[in-house]
Amino acid sequence: MDIKKVGKLADSIWTKRDAVNSTLEELARYIYPDSKGFVSKPDAGAEDREAIWDSAPEEAASMLASALSGLLTNPATDWLALELPGNEGQGGDAGGWLTEAGRTMLKAFAAPNSQFYQEIQVFYMELAVLGWAVFLTEYRDGEGLYFKSVPASQCAIAENARGIVDTVVRRFSMTAGQMAEEFGKDNLSQTAQGALKKDPFKEFVVTHLVMPWDKLPEEIAAGDDGVGKSRLSEHKYVSVSFEQDGEKPLKLSGYYEFPYAVPRWSKRSGEVYGRGCGHAALPDIRVLNKVSLSQLDAAQKASNPPLLVPDDSVIDRKINTFAGGITYWRPVGGEIIPLPITANLDVMQLIREDRRAAIQRLFLNDRIQLVGGPQMTATEIIARERKQAQVLGPVLGRLQSEHLGPMVTRVFGLLYRAGQLPDPPEELKGREMSVRYISPISRAQKQGEAEALQAAMGHIAPLVQLGPELMDNFDQDRIVRDTQELFGYPEDYLRKESEVKKIRQDRQQNAQAAAQAEAAMLAMKAAGSNQTATGL
Repeated sequence: MDIKKVGKLADSIWTKRDAVNSTLEELARYIYPDSKGFVSKPDAGAEDREAIWDSAPEEAASMLASALSGLLTNPATDWLALELPGNEGQGGDAGGWLTEAGRTMLKAFAAPNSQFYQEIQVFYMELAVLGWAVFLTEYRDGEGLYFKSVPASQCAIAENARGIVDTVVRRFSMTAGQMAEEFGKDNLSQTAQGALKKDPFKEFVVTHLVMPWDKLPEEIAAGDDGVGKSRLSEHKYVSVSFEQDGEKPLKLSGYYEFPYAVPRWSKRSGEVYGRGCGHAALPDIRVLNKVSLSQLDAAQKASNPPLLVPDDSVIDRKINTFAGGITYWRPVGGEIIPLPITANLDVMQLIREDRRAAIQRLFLNDRIQLVGGPQMTATEIIARERKQAQVLGPVLGRLQSEHLGPMVTRVFGLLYRAGQLPDPPEELKGREMSVRYISPISRAQKQGEAEALQAAMGHIAPLVQLGPELMDNFDQDRIVRDTQELFGYPEDYLRKESEVKKIRQDRQQNAQAAAQAEAAMLAMKAAGSNQTATGL
């Protein structure tokens, strides 16, 4: 593989991010400094909060990220389930296998080595602030699944014709020692091998490109022997890591599934990079920072006012208006007086409170919190959860298609190939499965259907009392089987429909046999009574 041409291809994708770098850097600087690095590399160990004079934006973003974590991928509850499309409530062996496979996947997510729940919080934070984020799913032999929220500042992305991200270029620094450990000493460039001997902690820029094989230009894919592409054709995606000035790949491999999930909070038509709550709140954040700084400066002047001190003349004709500043002037009475300060601290505080409230609204803080008293009823809690679902519904749809769906598909493939999933029953082999999300927010959306049915039943109850045959209009089996999806209990709790049918047939046959036996007994008794009467 021609690494020089690969580098040019990666550069082409990387430079397209230049249009949004300044905005992303400003968002990171004011809201989430840990994600800085779009314009220049941040200093290691630096505090990076010198531009922040009010922490309300970061707090608002953190609250939204925590809500997304709790509502979408809550570690305390099951948040995904496997099912067969068009066969809801399968039950039996198939339902049992689907339930067991789903539980195995959830355990893999929760494994300590996977770091999923630690990394997902960082991922949601960047998504809310920057409008897009990058999440990597890998598998390490002997360790299992491994997840990482890759800093967006390290990545550039490209879409396919359907607007789905299928190409990621990641650039990051590694020491010579780390590169040797990850890729092997022999794959390093001569420069890196030399540094490995003299200074193994010297850093080098490494680029990781992942894209579909079909999109990789043929002149890049084929090596000197013209068969480079066929070597990895069994994989859908090509993965190549190389040094910035290297002559050969550090590692050339492939993926069956796209390893990166790159959701966008929202995006304009024609754009690749997303827009998040941070974009909407940025004007208010700028105002808040300026007013906060001015208020601090005014408060300092009020507590330590600049003074007017008599002298023959004003030195350098300069008035020192900073806190504690002294200006020499020629007064009438010769007294020392404070320099008048006209700043209105109360007005500034009102502006700050107004901007804070606006920022919290733009980060959905006023709608994601379950505001209410400690004595809320179950009905009130359900209503508030449904309100959360309505607010985050559009975001949930995009996250399911661009993050949860690809990530769960990749996890299933990794675990299946590693032999960590149970053997499927014959009835499932060759069939396509799908993922159903049963997180609290998904369940809240679904339970609106249950509440609608309950209201309908209450409405028609008086009519049913007059004519019980009206219940024939309802498919009661369908209603019962749908409760599994509405309330999220394990699918293997339900019997197969064929088993239910057999149970009912057996019950009917037993009832008929019992009725026949009872009729025969009554007939025998009647016959005996007739014989007795005739004898008499």
